[in-house]
Amino acid sequence: MATDGDRAAALDALKRGTMSMAEAARKAGVSRMAVMKWCRAAGIDPVACRREKADREWAKSLRQTQDRRAQSPSKRELSAVAGQAMRCDDV
Repeated sequence: MATDGDRAAALDALKRGTMSMAEAARKAGVSRMAVMKWCRAAGIDPVACRREKADREWAKSLRQTQDRRAQSPSKRELSAVAGQAMRCDDV
């Protein structure tokens, strides 16, 4: 039987989207049906919360990727480009 602390922790994780219902059920030691009933009683849609979390993480990854492209090249990259430019194999 799950304690009130287990239930509160599971609902918090589900609300933040950091855990699936199956994971929450395993951690709390109850069935997925029990977790689903907890969610309904608390007004939480765990699937929507998980999807929102995934969307936020995706957007964060995109921003980080774009920021990396916008940065100026490192000394190592500049040195590699200069080294290639100095090697004239065409002559």
